[in-house]
Amino acid sequence: MEVHNVYLGVLDHLDAAGVRYAVLHGWESLAKGDVSDIDLIVSFHDLSRVESALRECYRILNVFQYEAASFGFVLSPREGDPSSTLVADFSTDYRWRGRIFFTDEELLQSRQRWLGYWVAGPAQEFAYLLVKKIYEKGTIPAQQRTRIEQLAQCLGPEAEGSVFRLFGRLRGKRLIDWIRHQRWTQIEAHVPELRQCLRRQILKRDYLNPLRYWKAEIGRVWTRWCHPSGLSVVVAGVHGKEEMTLVRGLQSIPHAFRRIVTLETAPPPNGRSSQASSLRRVHQLLRSALTSQIRLRMLVVRSALVILKGNNCDLLGNGNRKNTLSRLIRYLIPKADLVFTIGAPGSPLSSQEQGSVRELTKGTHQPLGRQQVVVLNHRLPEEQFSRDAREALADFLCRRYAAYRHLWFPGQTFAAHIK
Repeated sequence: MEVHNVYLGVLDHLDAAGVRYAVLHGWESLAKGDVSDIDLIVSFHDLSRVESALRECYRILNVFQYEAASFGFVLSPREGDPSSTLVADFSTDYRWRGRIFFTDEELLQSRQRWLGYWVAGPAQEFAYLLVKKIYEKGTIPAQQRTRIEQLAQCLGPEAEGSVFRLFGRLRGKRLIDWIRHQRWTQIEAHVPELRQCLRRQILKRDYLNPLRYWKAEIGRVWTRWCHPSGLSVVVAGVHGKEEMTLVRGLQSIPHAFRRIVTLETAPPPNGRSSQASSLRRVHQLLRSALTSQIRLRMLVVRSALVILKGNNCDLLGNGNRKNTLSRLIRYLIPKADLVFTIGAPGSPLSSQEQGSVRELTKGTHQPLGRQQVVVLNHRLPEEQFSRDAREALADFLCRRYAAYRHLWFPGQTFAAHIK
């Protein structure tokens, strides 16, 4: 079948790799190309195979681990501008806020072919949409309302059985009546009550369900804190038009980050060189450095791209003091993962100025634990200058993922801890 959009191309690669998957909902919009991402359930035994297939066909710029069993891959074509990206979400079960509602086998059961691709069965789609929209989202858009009504009518008594199992017989009977009579306002007004029903029914069927959820969740949170999906970069020695062009280039890789934040470096406090003013200055430096460190860490943990304009070392002022306090302040000052600058005559980097960004950044010149420096050629046209900055950022993201992918996908035994 001819591929209509990049998301159908992802499904073709999964089919070729022999992955058991199913599109959970919205495949009509998917075929039209009217989607911003794609939600898939895959067998947990095939998760490593999914990752391998994606690495063979795309550059993986980032991975968002939403839940212990849910991953969002930010993909870019192997050849071409990294501004062309897509997001593919893969889950090996459906879990949210302390409960595991469906396993992979439950959601893959009765999957069926649609235009050559695997999609969820009607009963699985119906149950999944109800839980996701009520428990996770708290609201049901018009398109999903129509789909739920169609599925309830199509499934008949099977829809009732599914609702009774999820919400209990008393609340379930009322909910299925609301659905059939299109009383969506009443459903949304009773969302808190319906959420409680979902939580209770899970415990009745499986009292160890929350324990399994939180055991995996603690590991996910710790990994996210130690290896954030966000990134901090410094734009140093670049001013005026070149600075604006560089920042626009860094901001033009869609989906790679949840948000983009630009932070200005605060100038060092001024004051007379008296003991009292020195103590106040040290206090201000410590407070500023610690606050900046915490704020930056929280932003990158929440998958933000933080652009630090200026040199953070300026917070220490002039001089090269080697006392303990100076080293402490320098330690607390946030360190960027990546530094963008322009080569200048007489600088240590000027010999690289004529090189392209691809030549400067290919390979791993330094361990990823150290600060990376990218030198841009400001003599290039504005469009190429921006593209080079974008390509350097994408290259760094790819190398970072390659260095840390073992944390999420060490092999076929990966998913054992999340079941």
